[in-house]
Amino acid sequence: MGMEPVYLNVAHWRGRSEHRRRVIELTRRFLEERNKKALVALMEELWSMDMFRNIEWVVEHRVLRGREEALNEVAEALRRLLDEGVDLRERWAVAIPGVGVSSRTEILFCHYPDRYPIANVRSVEALRRLGYWEGEGVPGSYEEYRRFVEACERFVSDYIDLKRKIEERLGEGLPRFEFADGIFNLLYEGRVSEEELRAGEVEVVGTEELEGLCREGVLKVIERVVRQYFYWRQRGLSHRDAVDRAVSYAFGRLESALSEVLSDPRRRRLLLVVYSVVGDLMRGLAEMMREYYSEG
Repeated sequence: MGMEPVYLNVAHWRGRSEHRRRVIELTRRFLEERNKKALVALMEELWSMDMFRNIEWVVEHRVLRGREEALNEVAEALRRLLDEGVDLRERWAVAIPGVGVSSRTEILFCHYPDRYPIANVRSVEALRRLGYWEGEGVPGSYEEYRRFVEACERFVSDYIDLKRKIEERLGEGLPRFEFADGIFNLLYEGRVSEEELRAGEVEVVGTEELEGLCREGVLKVIERVVRQYFYWRQRGLSHRDAVDRAVSYAFGRLESALSEVLSDPRRRRLLLVVYSVVGDLMRGLAEMMREYYSEG
C-alpha cells in the first residue's frame, strides 16, 4: 500500500511571490532615499533576519556601526551586488557589513529568481538530505556558491514534473529557484519528506478548493450522518448497525451532491484524505476530552 500523498497549498507559493515583490520595492526605496529608516524596512522584510528581534539595533551596530556616512557605502555595495552587467565573481567579493551570505543571496534571489538560489542553512540541509550537496555549512566563497547553484539546477531538473504541477495549480509560471527554495523550506520544516518527494507522492491544492471540500463534503455530511446515527439508535439498532446505516445513507447523498468531485480522481483522493484527517482529529479530540474531564 503506497503512502498517502502530501498536499501543498498554493497559498505557500503566492506568499513567497509577494515577499519577492516587497524586497524589490524596499531595495529600490533604500537605494533612492539612502536613510536608516529605509534600510531598516528592507532588513525587516528579509527572511534571513527573522532570527533577530531588534532590526534597528542590527542596522545601527552591525551594518552602520555607528557611522551615518556608511549608509552611502551600503547603498553602493548593494547597487553593485545587483548590477547584472558585472560578473558575479566580482560582485561576490563586495562586502556589506553585517549582511551575510544568506541575506545577500536572498536579495539576489528576489530580484533574479531564475538565476540565483538562496544559500542558507535550510537550503543546504535540504540539498544534503536529497543527495545533491556534500559540503559543510553555507557556501562562503564564489566557487562554493557556483557549485551550490549547479546543485539547485540539478534538483529543479529532476523535479520538473512537480514544478509543472504547482504551476498548473497556480495558473502561472514559477521561477526555477522559487520552486527550489519553496520545496527546500517545506522539507526543512518537516511538511514533506525526502521519501515523499522521491516517490512523487505530492499533490497541490488551493485554499478555495480545500475550503469548498470541507464545507460541502465534510460539514454538511457530518451533520447528516450524525442525525442518521441517532435516528437509528432511537429505533433500537446497536451502535455498529446504526453506524453502518448512517454511513450508507451519507454515501448515497454524497454521490448525488458531490458527483463532480467524485468523478475527478485527484479531487476524490483529496476528499478521502480530508475524511481520514477529520476522523483522526475527532478521535484525538474525544480522547483529550476524556482525559481532561476524567474524575480522580
